[in-house]
Amino acid sequence: MAAFVSLGLVSLSVLPAQAGILFEETFDTNTTNAPAVYTNLDWSNSPNVNAVTVGVSRLHSYSGGVGYATPLTPFPGDIITVSADIGGGSVNQGLFVGSLFVLYHPGYTGPPKGALRISSLSGGGTLVPNQDVGFVPAAGSTDSSPILHHMELSITAATRTLDITFVDGSPGNTSSPYTYSYNYAVGDYTPGVSLVGWRRGTSGKMYCDNFRVEGADADGAIPEPGTLSLLALGAGLLARRRRE
Repeated sequence: MAAFVSLGLVSLSVLPAQAGILFEETFDTNTTNAPAVYTNLDWSNSPNVNAVTVGVSRLHSYSGGVGYATPLTPFPGDIITVSADIGGGSVNQGLFVGSLFVLYHPGYTGPPKGALRISSLSGGGTLVPNQDVGFVPAAGSTDSSPILHHMELSITAATRTLDITFVDGSPGNTSSPYTYSYNYAVGDYTPGVSLVGWRRGTSGKMYCDNFRVEGADADGAIPEPGTLSLLALGAGLLARRRRE
């Protein structure tokens, strides 16, 4: 993972970041050994059973998670969005961005229903206590027919806010699903995370599909690679002219 990338005197950290999908995994290849097939993911925190069945990844019998190491640190862009379809069993589970872990409890009738909360993975404990999502996310998934709920986390660097969207994927609610939204002020957030992904809080099965990482600039500007090279070259020539 590169800590810093520069072109001449113009660093990528001060140029508009590329908007759009930075990474996506849809788990199209079934396997009993996911780490051997999906080598672009970090499976080190989930050393037990990691498989892909019916095009959906499965973590089994271990408290931990899977991460995707971002290509640059700090993470490019003013906005980072991580999303996936997740579900399984009754263990608490969710997505994480850096040290922020947003989790819910499948099948939990409450109160509060679903019990969605924000925890710190860096020793900060619970940041936001259990919230009522307004519905009971179905549990009881099986390997052949997993029930998946959609979760999306989006951090905006300029406002230091985390926007959470959680959509019910329970059978019978797919045509008009329940949607829960929550906004959290991330007081100590600075742009740049080294790891994003999905994880469980306790041991048990967890399923994940359609994992995606997106980056965007606040103004949507996308410099072309050729433009970046020209900018770097121009900056180098300008610096040399000033020395002369």
